[in-house]
Amino acid sequence: MEITKMQTRAFWKGEVGIDGQVTDQGKEYEVRLEVKGSYVNSYSCSCCQGNSYKEMCPHEKALFEYYQQQAAETFGQPVSTSSQVRAMIREYTNREVARIMQETQEETVRFLPGLIISRHGIQAQFSLGRERLYVVKDLTAFARAMEQGAYVEYGKSLAFHHSRENFAGECQELLSFVMELMGTYREHYEQFHKSVYASVPSVRELNISRSNRDRFFGILTGGEAEVQDGSGTKRRVRIVKENPEIVITVKKAGKKGLRVSMDKSIVSFHGEKYLYVLAKDKLYICDEEFTRDGAVFFSQMTQGYEAPYEVTVNEKDVPLFYERVLRHLERYGILETKGVELEKTRPVELKARFVLESPQPGEVVLHPTLSYGDYSFHPV
Repeated sequence: MEITKMQTRAFWKGEVGIDGQVTDQGKEYEVRLEVKGSYVNSYSCSCCQGNSYKEMCPHEKALFEYYQQQAAETFGQPVSTSSQVRAMIREYTNREVARIMQETQEETVRFLPGLIISRHGIQAQFSLGRERLYVVKDLTAFARAMEQGAYVEYGKSLAFHHSRENFAGECQELLSFVMELMGTYREHYEQFHKSVYASVPSVRELNISRSNRDRFFGILTGGEAEVQDGSGTKRRVRIVKENPEIVITVKKAGKKGLRVSMDKSIVSFHGEKYLYVLAKDKLYICDEEFTRDGAVFFSQMTQGYEAPYEVTVNEKDVPLFYERVLRHLERYGILETKGVELEKTRPVELKARFVLESPQPGEVVLHPTLSYGDYSFHPV
């Protein structure tokens, strides 16, 4: 097989047309190619296989190889820039621009959380800015901007390159936490939807699951955040690692029953290790002992769609309710009793008496008796 003739013609946008004549076993075939870089966009040949959509015929391949060889000898082997190289150039350029911008800026950017706390979940929104704060409306786009070091405008008074160096030092740990969660969200979406990052749906609020709460609120400890509770009321609260200063009211109900109640504005929720209580202007991160003693009580009183915040106990169950439940809370000084002496409601101790009798030689009979106050009975 021999290339007996070849002509090239330039098209727009770097495409090249190639007309050639190929001799194969004494027959001549007319071949036409359109090439861009190292790819053949279209091809045709006068042989019977010349217009196959599956692959080029041997004559088309021979002409293309001949063209590449001639181009290499004339101009040198063509080289295209890898996408990874372009990413490197972009990333280092963005970092350098961010460094220059940081040197000229007087203040770094703050990154602050806003919380939506209700009986059925914890969500977090985020704002950023210097003097004026702007809500991050799309955390997906924000995470992408952080990865690419992109320059983003949020308003007339805020525009900056999204580099970690441009954020205040006290915000760095929270920023890392958000980036990790967004990375997990992206991976999960791509795994189940076989999508690319650009098509991942936007996210305005992050769901802070039980497994993430201890770390999240640990980061916020000692600081403040705006909180919106289930009623839609907004307030600024301080996140403190201490047991709650609240009041649980215990008073008489009926003849000898009890009514136990607490403020309906109190919200509680659990992490993996700690109980959290939102009351007035504080979000309390309870210690492990209080969490152990109070978790069940707060869960039944304040959590779920039908949280009662008030329960009643009849006369029969008062002793055990005090012994098994209220005594665990009493030690923290948060019980307020009204007309009730809780200590007198303690259950009477159960006593056992055993009598041995030998009615005849070689025979012993045991007579057990259990007593509960004035009431005695045989256990069998």
